[in-house]
Amino acid sequence: MNRATVRACLATGPLMALVFAIGWIAGTRWIPVPGPSMSAEAVAALYVDHRVSYLIGFTLMVLAVPLLAPWGAALALISRSGERGQPVVAYAQLVLLSCCVAVFVTLYMPWALAAYRAGEVSAETTHTMHELGWIMFIFTVPPFALWIAVLAVGILWSPREEQLLPRWFAFYSLAEALMIAPAALIVFFKTGPLAYDGFLALWLPLVSFFVWMQVATVVAWRAVTRGAAVAPGAVDRRPTVVPVACLRPVGETRPLSTSAVDG
Repeated sequence: MNRATVRACLATGPLMALVFAIGWIAGTRWIPVPGPSMSAEAVAALYVDHRVSYLIGFTLMVLAVPLLAPWGAALALISRSGERGQPVVAYAQLVLLSCCVAVFVTLYMPWALAAYRAGEVSAETTHTMHELGWIMFIFTVPPFALWIAVLAVGILWSPREEQLLPRWFAFYSLAEALMIAPAALIVFFKTGPLAYDGFLALWLPLVSFFVWMQVATVVAWRAVTRGAAVAPGAVDRRPTVVPVACLRPVGETRPLSTSAVDG
């Protein structure tokens, strides 16, 4: 993979964040978020009054999510440069990335359905779909936390002279993984900072994740700029092909002729 391709993949990260932010801020306008303390009637009224803007916002956000895949793949490729032997850590990153993208895409379905049928179903049904969306949005944070942690561990395990990503970024990533993980506790709280509209469950993980993405993009971009986005040993790890003429029959001890070697 050449540098231009890696840079193009890295550029999808900031683009994803921008499109997602437009969908969230201009589409749903969920600042503040309709939280667990709101009644079913109040939530249903929001979906009826803002049906079109909600649908536009959800559509923009679900369109933004697939851009996470090429961005994460580029990050895994760059971090792979310092991994010796079989790229287990890089493979783990890609598997977790796939899981995150799948979760991130499907979680908008309950919200979209609630807006699609707004005013046609009972307030309780709309409210249930609304809260199901929030549970899927926040409760499924563990794959994201593990993905970031695996990336950090891969950097720290790699020899300093072979790893393109700095070690301070690994420690920052570990801190980010620990910061977003407590969001999975939302099922135990309906009020307070760990409710799905709370600071610790929603705003801190959401904002810090997108900030981490931008920092990761800058760090990875600098690695590409240094001229070694892919380590030379990682470009082609195919086994050396030995000419058939050079193979010695089993049990034969006579030396190969010069012509045979050259052939």
